[in-house]
Amino acid sequence: MSSTLQPLDSFEVPRFSGLATFMRTPYVPDAEGIDIALVGVPFDFNLSRNGTRFGPSQVREMSRLIRRFPAGGGESPFDLCNVADVGDAPVNPLEIQESVDMIAAYFARLAEKGVAVVAMGGDHGVSYPVWKGLAQPEQPFGVVHFDAHPDTYHQIFGNRYNQGTMLRRGVEEGLIDPERLVSIGFRGTRFALDDRGFNHETGMRTIDMDEFERIGRAATIEEARRVIGNGPTYVTFDVDGLDPAYCCGTGAPEPGGLSMRDAQVILRGLKGCNIVSGDVCEVSPPLDPTGQTALNGANLMFEITCLIAETIARDKRARGEDTCRTAAASMRSTAWWRSSRRTSRGCPRTRSASCSGRTRSRSTAWTEPIRRHGPARARERARCTPRAGSAARGPNHGQHAAHEAHDAGHVGCRDLHGGARAR
Repeated sequence: MSSTLQPLDSFEVPRFSGLATFMRTPYVPDAEGIDIALVGVPFDFNLSRNGTRFGPSQVREMSRLIRRFPAGGGESPFDLCNVADVGDAPVNPLEIQESVDMIAAYFARLAEKGVAVVAMGGDHGVSYPVWKGLAQPEQPFGVVHFDAHPDTYHQIFGNRYNQGTMLRRGVEEGLIDPERLVSIGFRGTRFALDDRGFNHETGMRTIDMDEFERIGRAATIEEARRVIGNGPTYVTFDVDGLDPAYCCGTGAPEPGGLSMRDAQVILRGLKGCNIVSGDVCEVSPPLDPTGQTALNGANLMFEITCLIAETIARDKRARGEDTCRTAAASMRSTAWWRSSRRTSRGCPRTRSASCSGRTRSRSTAWTEPIRRHGPARARERARCTPRAGSAARGPNHGQHAAHEAHDAGHVGCRDLHGGARAR
């Protein structure tokens, strides 16, 4: 299986240009042919300081700064899987229950296509309809829950569906397994002494900030892995789990939280677990005009995407299928880029008499297009020009076609909202 969907190359299309999608991935509203869907859920439940409905838009904008490969090296999720932005789930901003049903139905359609998701809220209440759409009754999710608050109240102002109740609804409806749920980051003042009572009664594991400081990152990772085991697991990250120094743009900030570095290390420590989907919630752009909260939210999305891509690739290998790694991905690697630069400068190891026009070696055949067109255009020619004995279309033909269709627009695309529409 070849990867036909790739993010825009920032060495060819500047990061400040083009339409904003999550991590500059192609826009594929019908979710056909993809492994991981990046989805916006622009809805808030009006319980706290508002503005999270604007979260997906600003996170898309700030995610232009995300690069292809993880910070510590290793394979890019975009080489392991087909990853695309599928747009936003439908909502009715005037009707809470109708929006819950609409969001759940949208994610159920994604589940029917066999697509994993990374959702961007919206406030944390949107996790419940996402679970409702994705979860299988016979196999509820384990959950790694980053949050300053327990999210297990029975109701608030008589309403049972909001960001303060979603974990409780998920357990009561059999969507998540409380004994395979670990919450990390609890702190702050409480409404009542038994605020966390439901968490303890149902067997949820909680690691509050006092315990986190006592045991440290490594033990927290080990405990999280123990709790979730090998079953399918969903990662949900409320950005108020971070200290307000890293996310002032959120509805219910609590001092004394996780650093962004803590969050990155813990998430990376889950590599090898069966992470199947996830979300990041509670980014409120009006509360942080600098965009730093949204940038951190985009980076958390990337970390979760890496975990899911690794799970999908591992499952494909176990079934004997090819992953989506391609020749194009190899050509974009750091090693290839450095090699191209060395060659274009006439590295002594590749230079030959061709420099004086007498001969033309294999290496200087690469030097010529770089000299004539520059490194970016040379790489484009290398990807798209068929070599002798190769197929008429280069390995990245589908990627370029997808971006051209995205930029030019096409009529009659059938997306997940149902029905054909012109763009």
